[in-house]
Amino acid sequence: MKILRIGLGLVMVAAVAVGGMAAVKLSNPDLPAAQPVSSVVELDQGWSAEDRARYHFTAQGTLLMPLAWVQAMERGFFSSEKLFAPDSLSGLRELNDGVSPGQPWNAAGLPVGWSVDSWASPATPDGPKLAKVGFNCAACHTGQINYKGVALRIEGGGALHDAGTLQEMVGKALLATNYLPWKRSRFLDAVSAATGAPRDVVSAQLSGAAAKAFAAVKQSFATKLYEPEGYGRLDALQRIANTVFADDLLEPSNNRHGDGQVKFPYIWDIWRLDWVQYNASVRQPMVRNVGEALGVRAETNFVDENGLPIAAPQRWASSVHVRNLEWMEDTLQKLRPPVWPEAVLGKIDRTLAASGRGLFETHCAGCHGIHVAQDRNQAEWVVTSIPVEKIGTDPNAATNFKTHTYSGAKLGRGELVAADALSLVTEAVKNNRYAALNLTPAQIAAADGFGRKNEVRDNLVYKARPLVGIWATPPYLHNGAVPTLFDLLSPTRPASFTIGSREYDPVHVGYDITPFPGGQTLDTTKPGNSNAGHWFTNDTRPGAIGTELTPGQRMALIEYLKSASYAEYPCTDVASRQALTGAICGG
Repeated sequence: MKILRIGLGLVMVAAVAVGGMAAVKLSNPDLPAAQPVSSVVELDQGWSAEDRARYHFTAQGTLLMPLAWVQAMERGFFSSEKLFAPDSLSGLRELNDGVSPGQPWNAAGLPVGWSVDSWASPATPDGPKLAKVGFNCAACHTGQINYKGVALRIEGGGALHDAGTLQEMVGKALLATNYLPWKRSRFLDAVSAATGAPRDVVSAQLSGAAAKAFAAVKQSFATKLYEPEGYGRLDALQRIANTVFADDLLEPSNNRHGDGQVKFPYIWDIWRLDWVQYNASVRQPMVRNVGEALGVRAETNFVDENGLPIAAPQRWASSVHVRNLEWMEDTLQKLRPPVWPEAVLGKIDRTLAASGRGLFETHCAGCHGIHVAQDRNQAEWVVTSIPVEKIGTDPNAATNFKTHTYSGAKLGRGELVAADALSLVTEAVKNNRYAALNLTPAQIAAADGFGRKNEVRDNLVYKARPLVGIWATPPYLHNGAVPTLFDLLSPTRPASFTIGSREYDPVHVGYDITPFPGGQTLDTTKPGNSNAGHWFTNDTRPGAIGTELTPGQRMALIEYLKSASYAEYPCTDVASRQALTGAICGG
């Protein structure tokens, strides 16, 4: 039975911390300093304070590490500082909203996107439910940009946190806590006092977690699982697949190399889109959200502790909270794109923006306009799916999802392509939860999202979506390999640049890439990091989509994208190609 399942972020991190990096490097990474601000501005995006707080901390069923462990564990081998001290969280670019312990939705005072939950598996239905920390949607989909000491919170924007370094730090802390007697003693005392569990029980749990960590280290010496992702990026689809089909099935041979890192996307209006994920692979909102919860370490019941398959329907039991996921999806329907705050970032040149609108309609609206299909249960926005070879951007994320296969033997299936594997597991897991909740057909249709079917496809495409609010979501391209909108619209782009700073460049629109201590370098020559494609150029290079724009035209387009709103954004009916306005276009 899996009573204490620490998860990829907490036991397999040793593959990053020790095996995947340097076996003798026991010190923690040098994190950048905090970027202090004088004020935090919550932009009006249609959410109430209650909506924001609930979205930030509602549990989706992800269970990574006992809360008492999070509160007791110390950093690495050579420090007595708490692992999740404020300087560490700031250096990792986690968003700590300053809510004091005891406040609704965040009694433990955790960063945005961290939640506390518990689950009793079918193997131990009457056993104690241990409070554990996990992540929810807000962890990766709440952004912040800073400018001259003012922080602008972007609800539904891409996060900047560094999940890989967090894993590294947790892995080192776990190993140090287990094997250094003075750390172990302090840890056991603190956890036992917090949970009431006998000291010997906590000791056995810690030893078990450390043993799993070393198994991960051993594997890492033979296989480099992921390419560096860094601030604001993750190989999301591959991590979901490796978590579910390798870790949860106790089938290491199902691990596949991840070199398709993508930036955390913005999610306002995502509920309107007919297909989501960068490769336009998933149709149904609940399936998308269940897959995300599984990938971020919801607890599952696919196999027993020996790796032997558990019979259905118990096989599909999980800690996933479909009702909470439904609430979060419904709440996103109220979320609006952020409006450029002129009081903080400067006035928009409205004359230049008007010129840019004409350029946008000529060069961009064909793919990035709002294209409405009205003959659906819900009037949907149809995304433009562009073949990888045409758009010319880094192909790895789409290609890996198309070509990677997994053994489904422990699930009663044969070899599965990624699309079929994801569809199988997410459908079974969500249906198990629906049955446990005794949902009616009408309730199921609503929870699924407008009655949409579970369709998962693996076409070699990337989607283009409407760009209202794009100014608040740097860096650019699906893999974040271009720092500013000006660079994206230019025929040349930086081959490498510094990431990890929230400081904003309101002229070129993107993050300030000035090097700073502790910053990371995004090298566009590395696997998954190509900055090619989506070119405006006069030559015939792959991925050329339009003629070269003058510097003045680029600035005009940027000024328009700062100001773009639903009131005047290009919006057409798919069938008739007639212009539309109003709520159907987001207004």
